[in-house]
Amino acid sequence: MKCFIIIWALVISFHVHAQIDEIKEVLETKPESEETVIWLCDTAFTFYGNNPQLTQQIAELALDKAIEWNFDLAKARANHVIGISYWARDVYDSAISYYLDALKYYEAVDLQRGIALINLNIGTIYDDLGQSERGKPYVLESLDIIRALGDSINLGRGLNNLAVIYSNIGDQDSAIYFFRETMQIRKMINDSIGVARAYNNIADVYLDGNPDIGYSDNLEAYRHLVEAMKYIKEDEDNNLLTTIYANLGKTLFEMNRFDEAEAYLQNGLVLAQEIDSRLSQQLIYGYMRQLSEKKGDFENALHFYKKEVELDNEQRSAEITEKIDLLNIQYETERRDRQLAEFEKQKAIDRGIRNNLITASVSIILIASLLFYSFYQKNKRNKLTSQLKLQKLKEEISAKNKEITSYTMSFLQKNQLMEELKEKIHELRKSSTPDTNMELTRINRIVDNTFRSDEEWKTFQLTFDQMHDGFFRELKNKYPDISNAELKLCALLRMNMNLKESAKVLGIEPDSVKTSRYRLRKKLGLKTEDNLVDFLIKFEEQMKE
Repeated sequence: MKCFIIIWALVISFHVHAQIDEIKEVLETKPESEETVIWLCDTAFTFYGNNPQLTQQIAELALDKAIEWNFDLAKARANHVIGISYWARDVYDSAISYYLDALKYYEAVDLQRGIALINLNIGTIYDDLGQSERGKPYVLESLDIIRALGDSINLGRGLNNLAVIYSNIGDQDSAIYFFRETMQIRKMINDSIGVARAYNNIADVYLDGNPDIGYSDNLEAYRHLVEAMKYIKEDEDNNLLTTIYANLGKTLFEMNRFDEAEAYLQNGLVLAQEIDSRLSQQLIYGYMRQLSEKKGDFENALHFYKKEVELDNEQRSAEITEKIDLLNIQYETERRDRQLAEFEKQKAIDRGIRNNLITASVSIILIASLLFYSFYQKNKRNKLTSQLKLQKLKEEISAKNKEITSYTMSFLQKNQLMEELKEKIHELRKSSTPDTNMELTRINRIVDNTFRSDEEWKTFQLTFDQMHDGFFRELKNKYPDISNAELKLCALLRMNMNLKESAKVLGIEPDSVKTSRYRLRKKLGLKTEDNLVDFLIKFEEQMKE
């Protein structure tokens, strides 16, 4: 497997270098003009969807030329495309850094559309990082410019992003208002998929925005989901259609319309399997499990839970494998690039030496230089090897800590469900017939075989406290109203897990994590402008003083 990865990395590296060489050949035929640099940037942008690393290298070549020829617009465009290449790989800090450089040059040439798009991208990245309040001013500034330009397409995108930000900071009324604004823009430009997505987003707000959701909120969500169905057909956007089916199923079983809910969930599951969306399948199995619990069908609830956990484990394993493969490819590519660079450097040195071989004394100097260079290279290689070993050790420690915590949290999620099943089985046994009582006893034994809640929670506390010096104990002492579930959420936040990762660990939707964070903020007494992750980091630092 390792051999295959190395070969694949070399193939990719040669392919990238071949394309770069071809572009350089074409570049030599073009004049030293701003249009030439813009051409390079446009060429780089075409690759970002399937090869963001190639996009970065071409855009960096464009940036070098823009700086050499001193074209501010070209500098802005090149920095913009490099930022896109980093965003595509989720390297957010680098993406923001290049976006800010692009913004500086766009402002220098007063290109309003470029200023608007950069602000919109920066605001969206901060929202992805869970820093919605920090991203909101960028999106608002972008929208002012987009409205002035009359850009309907980006206006719809900007309004949608603003609505998501308001939803994330708990302002549900504003979120619904701007999702409706997005919907009107989408209708105006005949974007039926965009309209369906806006209706689904509004339904999400009604479903997850209110911690005490009632029948009226479910009814409003249902009405918007039905409207969404009018604007989308199968094979147009099956990912969105799967989400709508799942939301309809969830809404209907909350309204006790079990048969309709089950039909929508089955349709969603079939579609999710057709498009091979493991995440959607896992979500729908979770809803089926909740539906079975409400119906009192605990045997099916356990069946759906096993399916849910199985998909979660597959997804976790696939993500780990993908990250390992990517790191190996990147390592081999970078190693080959370094070798090529050293080879080119050595060739240049040799050419310089040959040109200066005039006298015997120069020959002696050459020999001494080569010996010194060999010694220098050996020391350099030793230093590089030590640095790589140290970095690899740090990565292994970090990976093991995250793996231990992640799997422990998975056990905690399972045990919470087991606890609920045992309580409901106990209640049913009070009024059940002897035959039913025997079946319930059998199910109870199944539950007992997988039930180790106390031991696994203690294991998690011990593991996490070893890493963070009694974090749980001190947090519980200062804020005694915090529940065990909220302590788990604090741990995930302290480990810098983003919204999507937290949702996967806890086995809930991302929007449910938002609701939990909102409740946690209230218990911790945080203001709207306070950052929850920064608070937990400062709390641990104060704890150590």
